Order: sequence, then structure tokens, then C-alpha cells
Amino acid sequence: MTQGIVKGRRSMAMLRLAAGARSYRRRARTAGIHLPALARRPHPDVLMIACTDPRLHPSFIIDSLPGEIFDLRTPGGFVPDPEDPADAGAARLLGEALHTPTIKDVVVLGHSHCPEIAATGSDGQEAGHDHVARQLAVIGAHPDVAAAAAGPRRLRLHGWYHDLESGETTCYRPGTGTFFPV
Repeated sequence: MTQGIVKGRRSMAMLRLAAGARSYRRRARTAGIHLPALARRPHPDVLMIACTDPRLHPSFIIDSLPGEIFDLRTPGGFVPDPEDPADAGAARLLGEALHTPTIKDVVVLGHSHCPEIAATGSDGQEAGHDHVARQLAVIGAHPDVAAAAAGPRRLRLHGWYHDLESGETTCYRPGTGTFFPV
């Protein structure tokens, strides 16, 4: 349909994307993804809350397959506030993820060079680490998280920080304020 709207040749990026879409079934089969099972219902093990920055690609970083993670992307990787009408859509998705019985872990993934964090007047690794720790506290105070952590599911929270330049991902150690390699 867009070809009727936009005249002219396709860009190299769109040609590459179209080739990827055409090869998806073959690549899925090679990766062992059973598409009919995937279509019925995903069974993610992890909820990952990450920034919408297009340079950050959580599934690629962790080498996950379709259906393995529930990926919630918000500007800056901020945990949505269920009381804020501006966060209504993301808060609804967060609630859905937290009620998914297969999810046993929640990862808050921050990253370097985040424009949302820089907009707050802070920047750099220390600001990014602080942001991850604050978002862990926010998600930890969520009533559905408290119930799931105390219940039979034993939901666990994790804070990760990805450096876009080096490609290194580090993990937050609660109580110490330090990050160590994943």
C-alpha cells in the first residue's frame, strides 16, 4: 500500500528490511522456532524494561528468540506509573506482564548515551547506574511485583546497564550500589 502513496525507488534500508522479512520463515526454522506454537501463545520467562532508543536492541544483546522475553520499551526505560494518565498504555502492558505466570524475572536495562537521562541534566555512566537503581526501586514498590515476589512464583528483580560503545553489559548488586559484568 505504501508503494502507492510514496513514489520512487525503495531505500537501501527498506530493501534490506524486505529481504529480512522474506527470509524470516527460513531463519525461524533454522533457529528451532515452531511458528504455529509461537502464534498460539508466547511463554516469556523475563520481563525486560528498556529504553526506546533505537540504538539499544535488548533481544539482540541477550540473544533471545521470539516469545522468550516480554519487552516493554519506554522513553528512558522509565517504569510506567499506573496513576499517570500519560503512562496508561505502558502501565497496562506492565500489568499484563506482571500477571503472566511464566515470567520469573524482571530486568530493568539502562544504557549509556541515553537522551532521556541526558535531558534530566545528568549524563555518563554514574547517572545511568543511578537511573537503573531508581527504576528498580520503582518497580519493586509496584503492588503486583510485591505479591509476585512473595508468592510461589518468587519473582526476581535485576538491574542491568549496557554500554553502547564497548558492548559490555553490567549487573547491579543491591545493597552495594555497584555494577559487575553479567
